[in-house]
Amino acid sequence: MPPPFPRPSNKEIHRKVNQALEALRDPNRSKSCFIAKEKHLPESWDFLGVVDKVSFWDTIQALLEELRQIDPTKYYVGSRPPQRSYETGPIAQKELWAYAWESAITGHPTYLKFVIVPKKKQSTYEGASAYNLFFLDCHENRPPKY
Repeated sequence: MPPPFPRPSNKEIHRKVNQALEALRDPNRSKSCFIAKEKHLPESWDFLGVVDKVSFWDTIQALLEELRQIDPTKYYVGSRPPQRSYETGPIAQKELWAYAWESAITGHPTYLKFVIVPKKKQSTYEGASAYNLFFLDCHENRPPKY
């Protein structure tokens, strides 16, 4: 018999957003924040209205802060249990975290997907994140295709 509340729990949904924010607050973002799939970047940058990596990561951080404040459990749209990435490399078989909400920042229904991977070796500088954030996609949320 399956458990009455399949993964992810509300606590886990909140935790993933907080871990992503921790990675974005790392004083050396280049050691904690990565683009997992370059092919989605042009659409994401266009949707977010950004022109460089600094403004891109700042906007992703603002979106995650907004999501954290409005309760990510209401806007988690990933599968239960979370789907695993079919990509190769550091995100191979890692869980995908997807959220969709009406964002005041973008002014549109917004879809954001990312992967969190705990660091194998913790950096020693002050404020270093224990997690790596791998960005996958951000675009206007589209209705599902049937």
